[in-house]
Amino acid sequence: MKFNVSRKRRLFGREIQFSDYSYINNKELYTEVTPVAPGATSQENILEIKRLELEQGTQAIPEVADKIIQSKWSCPVNACTQYEPRTFSEEEQERVWKSEEMQEFMKNVTPRMELCLQQNEIMDIFPDDYLLLSNDDGIVANTTDTNLKEYQSFTDLKFSKDKVVTCIDWHPTIKGIVAVSVGEPYSLNERIELSFKLVHSNSLVLLWSFTDPIHPQLFLEAPEDILCFKFNPSNPNLIVGGCINGQVVIWDITDYQERLQIHRSINTKEKGPVMNALFNTEPKLDHAPIVSYVALSSIDAGHSKGVTGIEWIPDHLELSHKTLQFVPNGSNYCSQLVTSGLDGNVLFWDMRPLSSKKYTQNKSQPTSDPDSPYHYLHLIWKPFYKVMGTHNPLH
Repeated sequence: MKFNVSRKRRLFGREIQFSDYSYINNKELYTEVTPVAPGATSQENILEIKRLELEQGTQAIPEVADKIIQSKWSCPVNACTQYEPRTFSEEEQERVWKSEEMQEFMKNVTPRMELCLQQNEIMDIFPDDYLLLSNDDGIVANTTDTNLKEYQSFTDLKFSKDKVVTCIDWHPTIKGIVAVSVGEPYSLNERIELSFKLVHSNSLVLLWSFTDPIHPQLFLEAPEDILCFKFNPSNPNLIVGGCINGQVVIWDITDYQERLQIHRSINTKEKGPVMNALFNTEPKLDHAPIVSYVALSSIDAGHSKGVTGIEWIPDHLELSHKTLQFVPNGSNYCSQLVTSGLDGNVLFWDMRPLSSKKYTQNKSQPTSDPDSPYHYLHLIWKPFYKVMGTHNPLH
């Protein structure tokens, strides 16, 4: 490789100063020298520089270092601090008491303090409320009944014996009618072991009347133990319950409304309800019928665990399926409800028939009561909105 460097004569012997030039601003000063094979006349015969392949193994291991650190040791020494409260001197106290701010403060506070002191002297501010529950004026001094007395009890030796009460709800329109759901007092492991027995056992909701605390008026049959249920405020004959397996069940007691009203209208003024039930002094109806459910929700689209809460949306509101916002309900009828379960989800349900194909009744699917207006919901009833941490609508 040869280089020919020329310079003007007047510059000979002058001090040389080197400087940097930017390639972007001075492109003419940049020359690319490419390796070309000897005798080559074009760029096609550019020499290819081959690089040797290097094979190297690397193992990722933590670096280990042994170090010894000794903390600074100091001899413990007992130490104590003695202090005294900071108080005003007599001159400062005198000045504060005679100030206008203190006089104004005492003028405003004194009447309220005197009133509180008088109230503490007049009445006892620490009474025992349980001792005041008794209303009997003939109680002898120093003898008070502090126990809450049982007014009435309801029990059925066949269907509610050795079971726990899971939910209670009063009938909205008929007074003296109360519904009670009972379940087996088993844990999850016990339910797994006794699954065959529980499948063949009756899960019921009992409707009691205060006129007959021994014989239930109606039995509502359920596929699983009921954890909660609610009467429809607009139609008390419609009852919705939540099962322990996550399904929602619907009962319709329209055909048995007269039976509940007859028991309420019985005259029991001469004898108490317990005596009438024991001695059969009141007209006795037939044996309490077992009412089967008219619809059951789809087990795949509902809660994955037990339903613990049911609330009906008020009759003047409804949740829009499109905008998912509460809008006025023109029908003034409770047709939507909200359920919550042990899975942490909140589901919104609508009992009205929709034009969608998913609410078209399949003829091959059995229904408990084909004559019921809610038979189309059986085994295909699904929530239209689901809240699970974040709002995720169901399509």
